[in-house]
Amino acid sequence: MTRKTDARVVVVLTEAFAKAVNQNGLQYSRGRKLSPLKKILSSEQATLTNVMRDFEYYVQSSDAHGAAESPIIAWSRDATTSERAKAYYGAKFVVTLAAGTKVMPAKQAKAIAKKIAELKNQGVVQDVRVDAMDPAKNPPIPARYFRK
Repeated sequence: MTRKTDARVVVVLTEAFAKAVNQNGLQYSRGRKLSPLKKILSSEQATLTNVMRDFEYYVQSSDAHGAAESPIIAWSRDATTSERAKAYYGAKFVVTLAAGTKVMPAKQAKAIAKKIAELKNQGVVQDVRVDAMDPAKNPPIPARYFRK
């Protein structure tokens, strides 16, 4: 269960490198400029997962398991078909630990983010941040998804 003190690391890549990682996966992307990022993630036994892919997997999993339509599923489904959302989330990735988890203790998330932040403005990493998993800090689901 996620605790209010847990967090995740969000990494925003530059457009060219985001496209390469989305097409090939981080481990198969050959750009030499990716090497420092790969090295940091390897030392943490981690990789990157695209945020838009997480939306897609959530919707697919909900559909596969016969989940009843809900505001969060509808909102996520819309995000996966919106060109604006695809453009916005296409360059955003979450650090994913070897066990497949994207949520970790905040102290660990801050340490990883600090290492990755050293790569900002060197051609690959545009931004990095730590997102708290406190539900009170999540953006609200737009009201239109609650109407029937």
